[in-house]
Amino acid sequence: MNRFKNVLLVCDNQSLHDEAISRAISLATMSGAQVTLVDLVDAAPGELARMFGAFPGSRSQDVEYEVLQFHQTRLSEISAQFRTKGIATTELVLQGVPFLEIIKTVLRDGHDLVMKGVGGATEARRLFFASTDLHLLRKCPCPVWMMKSNARRQYARVLAAVDPDPHDPVRDALNKLVMDLATSVSNQDQSELHVCNAWSLYGEDMLRHSAFAKFRPRKWTS
Repeated sequence: MNRFKNVLLVCDNQSLHDEAISRAISLATMSGAQVTLVDLVDAAPGELARMFGAFPGSRSQDVEYEVLQFHQTRLSEISAQFRTKGIATTELVLQGVPFLEIIKTVLRDGHDLVMKGVGGATEARRLFFASTDLHLLRKCPCPVWMMKSNARRQYARVLAAVDPDPHDPVRDALNKLVMDLATSVSNQDQSELHVCNAWSLYGEDMLRHSAFAKFRPRKWTS
């Protein structure tokens, strides 16, 4: 995992941040990475002040300031866990659409890995990826490591799914990245590395039901 030197760790209250924090400390200790801790306020700058300003006698600017201070204090407390291990940290409270602000930060600061616990207000909802999680997995320009509540401290088996194509250099480069990352995780945890590829034969369905090709399905392994 020495390839990662600039990690962004999402520590919002709506995700399983404890799992992600534990993994981030382990990774940064091994690789010497610096870690940026991020908390999120799902409102654009000034939006909270405008919203609370509609109530008579409210101190709208103070309310927004106090909300931001709460998140900043929370990040400082989490950061202490890293500092005691000698890990360099930065703390950011982002305001706006969560996945967009995370991606903007990745692009601006050159992060090479995003770590995050699965989001969800309840344990049942955390069995699945939340909207922000899916957006990050699909759109983030760097690798995203998402952790669930049943995440193990060490992985026993790592699966790398690849789809090589010698005629497509972009796809081949992505496959190489997948293999590099899977190998790094496997080496860190001393776990088994499994590699899989799924493919289908063009016209397979027609051939399968054709009188010209009668064969028994077989399972191929390597």
